[in-house]
Amino acid sequence: MGALDVHRIDLLPTLREAAAKWKQVAGVRNLQFEERLDVQSLRVLGDQNSLRHLVDILLDNAIKYTPAPGKVTLFRGQGCGPRARDGRRYRNRNQA
Repeated sequence: MGALDVHRIDLLPTLREAAAKWKQVAGVRNLQFEERLDVQSLRVLGDQNSLRHLVDILLDNAIKYTPAPGKVTLFRGQGCGPRARDGRRYRNRNQA
């Protein structure tokens, strides 16, 4: 893999393109696919190609491991990091 081309990008178009692609795959596998990206833009610092690849991997896994009939939802959450089912944020063991 070559060097990363890191700069500020709007990730929203990448997410929408990936959602369109994976929605078709989900339909073939008898899954619902919902996109909830309720923002005008989603600015991040990163490499466009690497982030698209990562999104594809995540959506592929979500569809692959969701039993039919089921539902996969792509959404922009609040904050950063995983949360428990009750909404509490997991503590990173490396945090002080």
